[in-house]
Amino acid sequence: MYIALWRRFFVQTSFNIERSQAFVFNTWDVAFFFGNITGRMNYGQSLKAGKMKKSKSFIIVVNNAPMSAGVNSALNFAKAILALGHELTQVFFMKDGVYCCSSLLTPMSDEINIYQQWKTLSESKGVILNVCVASALRRGIITEQEAKNNNHAQYNLIAPFNLVGLGQLVKDFDCSHQIIQFGN
Repeated sequence: MYIALWRRFFVQTSFNIERSQAFVFNTWDVAFFFGNITGRMNYGQSLKAGKMKKSKSFIIVVNNAPMSAGVNSALNFAKAILALGHELTQVFFMKDGVYCCSSLLTPMSDEINIYQQWKTLSESKGVILNVCVASALRRGIITEQEAKNNNHAQYNLIAPFNLVGLGQLVKDFDCSHQIIQFGN
């Protein structure tokens, strides 16, 4: 099952990963690459074969706007690694990726509500969803507290999304095996 799930994930998203410029940063041997990552990340096969005793921990960084292929790839990747029994330390939204966190996001009826998808993943699997404070404020994504501080009548960032600085992302680098970035 693990091998089939892993292979199915990469078959479905290899094109999207190429378009969204996925980067993998390995804390032991830094590797930057574009394109299909099947050959470099076959943890599912190792887990199935019993070669790997403990699960890996991941951080996902999302830089793309909500309706881009990169955001869907990031979401599918998050679901796949959780299904394989790995840990997702956090998902960090920055640059245009912060638009995914707006509770006012209203896609068309035939489109995926990416905000709701991330929220459901967080609530069902306990995934931490962090949002870069600098990127969010520049793009009008604010919490209730920030709205009060800046005399705004409305806010659009609510739980389970957390407004944090880049320091939170850097702090978790040491405790994660892989940092995956979707977007440019």
